[in-house]
Amino acid sequence: MRTHNLVFRASLAAVLLAAAGCGSGGKKTEPTPDLPVTVAPVEPPVVWEKDQTLEAAAAAFAKTVEKSINRGDARFMQAHMDYAGMLKAAAEPWKLPPSSLEGIEKKFVESGMAATLALETSRGAAVKLLRLREVDGQWRAMLRMLSRDGLQYHELYLAPDASRTLKIVDACSYLSGTKASDSLRHFLLPLAVEKDKAVLDQLTPSERAFVENISAVSYLQTKMLSGDYTEALKIYESLPDAVKSDPEVAQMRFACARQHGTDDYLKAIEDFRTRFAGKGLTDLLLIKYFFAAGREPEGFEALDRLDKAVGGDGLLDHFRAKAYKKLNDTPKAKAFAHKALEADPTIEYAYYMLMDYALAEKDYVETTRLLDEFEKHMPQATLNLEQEKTFAEFLKSKEYEDWMKRRALR
Repeated sequence: MRTHNLVFRASLAAVLLAAAGCGSGGKKTEPTPDLPVTVAPVEPPVVWEKDQTLEAAAAAFAKTVEKSINRGDARFMQAHMDYAGMLKAAAEPWKLPPSSLEGIEKKFVESGMAATLALETSRGAAVKLLRLREVDGQWRAMLRMLSRDGLQYHELYLAPDASRTLKIVDACSYLSGTKASDSLRHFLLPLAVEKDKAVLDQLTPSERAFVENISAVSYLQTKMLSGDYTEALKIYESLPDAVKSDPEVAQMRFACARQHGTDDYLKAIEDFRTRFAGKGLTDLLLIKYFFAAGREPEGFEALDRLDKAVGGDGLLDHFRAKAYKKLNDTPKAKAFAHKALEADPTIEYAYYMLMDYALAEKDYVETTRLLDEFEKHMPQATLNLEQEKTFAEFLKSKEYEDWMKRRALR
């Protein structure tokens, strides 16, 4: 098989894992929706108007991405991702001619971050725009995705093109800690070496090891995506240490180990701690493990690091509340649940936790306040109090009777 094809397969999977974060659970990859960029987006392009700040235009753009992706519709985001620009930037250091990149951009478009995120939301994931931040004059949008495979954060790098239309010029996943353009550059290395052997002299030892073992990496990826985790882990173990330390390769190993068994999973956890200490991907992957293993101090430290890295997220306060509830520290559990809702009043389970405490304490005034807030901020949710045993005593109270009367007048 030609090196070009090996690179093509490995780069596509790695960029999907790094940029979108999906598949980190090691599940067999499902086909992404067929949504070519020639299909007109449902929403019109967001243009940076002359009398508008770039921040305002970026905010409008990011909210449109959030709205469309949560519908499971990739078209708006897909049509506004600068795939060509990212690929050009990735290829520039190696002076690769456009002819050597033929076909890669098309597959990048068809199976890239937008399509993958939309697929996840169609399967029940939820994407939330947390904030915008400006870095070196460029606006970035921080998105949180909560799916059945866990928590993930994506930061979109926004910039206007020549016509002042907003585009996503790069993206960073907090699972991998790398930008999509950097991942592409990394996986274009074998193409660069095939074109000019002198490139080998410009590479770091780890990059050189990656190039020399690209066939094994591609085979590892194939086995992972087919669900043959036993064989994939054998391939990983046969790789040189420098290749094992490659972030994208290590993520493939982690995904396989998570599905293969507890011993392999714990070993992968410890390797991640050693190889990637202090990086965002370590904290995202280790938080649940620390608390499940009864290593709460390390769990709280990882939560703090992640919270700082993403600029704050109420959902992480909810995780703190859950941890303190498990530790039977009611004051702290309640305090962090309230803090979570102050930051994000749509965190459904924070309401449930606080209601449980209020019901146990027979504080029915607080119970009705929480019910009011829940219905205000969660209009799509359905409350079936009569079916919940924990509400049995509350349903007999005057507070419940008064609440129902007020509710009927809304």
